Amino acid sequence: MKIDQSFVRDILVDNKDLAIVAGVASTAQALGLEIVAEGVESLGHARKLADLGVNVLQGFAVAQPMPAEDILNWVAHYKPILRED
Repeated sequence: MKIDQSFVRDILVDNKDLAIVAGVASTAQALGLEIVAEGVESLGHARKLADLGVNVLQGFAVAQPMPAEDILNWVAHYKPILRED
């Protein structure tokens, strides 16, 4: 189940968006579905999502957009998110 960036973006400052993401994550977990969060822009977002059980992330905190031919090199040298909020 994919959680749209329009909800993820403000989970650190908007309790309603946080509640929506938490509800979607809880429902997906109950159904045994993988959860993907879009729009992860900071370490704070990644930590909050991990607390909610979301561990597949997409966003600039993980990687900038890149051409397909650069992906294998990126994977080989990837280090966990280190960027602060």
